[in-house]
Amino acid sequence: MQQKLKQKQSNQNISWNKLSSISKVYLLDIYRDILANEQIKKCQLLNNRDVYFKDSNMTLQGTSVSGLSSPAILDRPIIFDKNNSIKQNLDKFTSILAECYLKNMKNDLKVFKKAFPDDIEQFRKIGTYWVGHISAKMLGLIFKLDIDMDKLDPNKYRINVPFYQLMNNSKYSKLKKLYLEKTNNHSIKFISKKSFILSDSTGARGIVNDVNSKERSRIRILVPSNVNNILSIISKLTVKKINLLKSKYKETENLNLKSLALICSDTDSPEGIYRELEWRPIEGYPLTPGCFILGSTGSLDLYCLQAKYIYRLSLAAQEEMKNSITSNIKGKYTPVVWFGALSLHALTEHKIVDTEKLSELRYDGDYDPKKEFLHWINREGKEYLKGDLK
Repeated sequence: MQQKLKQKQSNQNISWNKLSSISKVYLLDIYRDILANEQIKKCQLLNNRDVYFKDSNMTLQGTSVSGLSSPAILDRPIIFDKNNSIKQNLDKFTSILAECYLKNMKNDLKVFKKAFPDDIEQFRKIGTYWVGHISAKMLGLIFKLDIDMDKLDPNKYRINVPFYQLMNNSKYSKLKKLYLEKTNNHSIKFISKKSFILSDSTGARGIVNDVNSKERSRIRILVPSNVNNILSIISKLTVKKINLLKSKYKETENLNLKSLALICSDTDSPEGIYRELEWRPIEGYPLTPGCFILGSTGSLDLYCLQAKYIYRLSLAAQEEMKNSITSNIKGKYTPVVWFGALSLHALTEHKIVDTEKLSELRYDGDYDPKKEFLHWINREGKEYLKGDLK
């Protein structure tokens, strides 16, 4: 009876608010060290890029969940017709993603033949990549959030409250309703406080190309809210198109892709965002230095998509994708960075990467650092607390 009681207690979820301050700081420190380890692994993945892989842009490193990195490189940015609907933009983008997947897979299989001669047919069937990282800016453009902020100026409607405050401060709810009725701009519903903080004007040149340089400075590319849901939709559409287009290339015609994880992050450090959103680490919001994770597909319980791995892949992708200024100078644009695991045994036997559940909706809304942290605590972190649980 006593043994059953102990087992039941150990399986109970931890209430963050009931932990002592010492335990909270202790767990945050451990998590910070785990993330630091992921930063080191990111460097190991990218810093040893072999420039002699002439047939491919790929990097190989070990057999971990990010053992393969393969950026898709285009010679021109993806431009969406301003008259397109969001549905048309999604259709165009997912078609491009599908083509990028198949072209990269075709090229990278040439390298795989040398590394895995006995396994090449199996990789042709299950695919070379299990996750892709897309930029926050691209999501903003898909959802037509390249917005001229002057046209959204509340002062034009005799509402003397800055747009940022009007959209995100609950005390202005009546004014906000009045403003939305006047503007009749459907894009506004996709704007949250977080998306406005992360808005970008540097990417307008070469992407938002139908305005002159004087007007361009007013344009902000915002990030839509509800990113997890959006990525899940994009993932499922892309998988469907990959399987429809696979016969274009002899190397990929036998592919039977089940699902595909997608993640999205921004290079902004979360420090300023946390401050604006009043998220405090001591309340269970651990910082992720170097990037702010916006969304991911795949269940919380998938080993390959633990928060620490999403963080590593986001850091690696940000380095691979470069910024928009560098892309414009070099004339090379990376809409997606693919990642894969290099061990067939890990993929097929141990299911380290569950190839059938990667497109799942993680949870409604945006990526929630507290939800991810508390999940880690209850899966692994509470082992560090030992006698402090009550």
